Amino acid sequence: MAPVTGSLILLILFSAGALADNDYKPPPPEKPGKCPPGPLAKCKTPLPRGECSSDRDCRGNQKCCRDMCTPTCMKPFTEKPGKCPPLNPLIRCAYPPPRGDCNWDSDCRGDQKCCSDQCTPTCRKPVQDADKSWKCPVVMTFAACKTHDRLCFGDDKCPGNQKCCDQGCVWKCTQRP
Repeated sequence: MAPVTGSLILLILFSAGALADNDYKPPPPEKPGKCPPGPLAKCKTPLPRGECSSDRDCRGNQKCCRDMCTPTCMKPFTEKPGKCPPLNPLIRCAYPPPRGDCNWDSDCRGDQKCCSDQCTPTCRKPVQDADKSWKCPVVMTFAACKTHDRLCFGDDKCPGNQKCCDQGCVWKCTQRP
């Protein structure tokens, strides 16, 4: 083999190796947290060019998330433990409703959650889950009921550890036996 041919073959092999090495780039590390849930939008592909293409392009703890269809740097969404307090059915809302304090739990200080007060989202102290794992007592009613009333419509409508139980002729919130 001629020296020029051997050198040419080596040059081609080294070039192919260099191209193969530059072709693979590991994906950029993803920052902790989730992108905030948003309205589902049918986006045209490719997505429009936004302010970021990965979390690495965003400052601090912000993530690269879709705002409708445009990639945008946003605060990560984290749901805090507990549940929002129950809604008051007597509240009537003004129209248009006033602007709320928050959009996500992460907008609220400490352990507060972003909860709806039926009209606007506000930061509120969460209520802890009550222990409703017990079973309702069995009530044997041999008398015919004239009516079968419902004073409750599910355990979640009963305060504290009470459950919505069949008491014979009426469903009502019942204390743990």
